[in-house]
Amino acid sequence: MDTVTWTDDKIDVLDRKVDVLDTKLDALDTRVGVLEKKIDVGFARTDEVPILVLDDGEVISGSGSIAKWAKEHPAARASA
Repeated sequence: MDTVTWTDDKIDVLDRKVDVLDTKLDALDTRVGVLEKKIDVGFARTDEVPILVLDDGEVISGSGSIAKWAKEHPAARASA
């Protein structure tokens, strides 16, 4: 078996590959989260559209109910 000599250049290349892999794993994690929400919506057993699925899994269905929820939960403003 050949011995690998770890030069700074090889370490830099490896670091970049790890960064790329980390980014891809983050993207995959995001996709899994979206898929989980879609599955949760499937279990909501409602024919109403649209549906809002909150982070805690609560399902709010119907545009009137979603509008009411949105008024009661205004988005936080980003500070400059």
